[in-house]
Amino acid sequence: MASRNFGRLTRSELRIVRAILAGNTSTTELVAALPAPTSGKGRISKRTIQTHLGSISGRAGAFRKADLVLMAVGGKPCEIDL
Repeated sequence: MASRNFGRLTRSELRIVRAILAGNTSTTELVAALPAPTSGKGRISKRTIQTHLGSISGRAGAFRKADLVLMAVGGKPCEIDL
């Protein structure tokens, strides 16, 4: 991931970013795509993913998933809403 802002993310947050880049854009898709990191069984809860998404927004400066994808490939967040 190209953006220097991604260096601030935790391992769990980076897993979520990678899952988003793989096309899992809804919280439900992220739950299905991400096994629980500690046990290897079960899934991460929606609440945990939402908490991580909030942290990612603050640390990476990407407040929308589209901005997150742009930043991951070396672009900059969008300045306007369409």
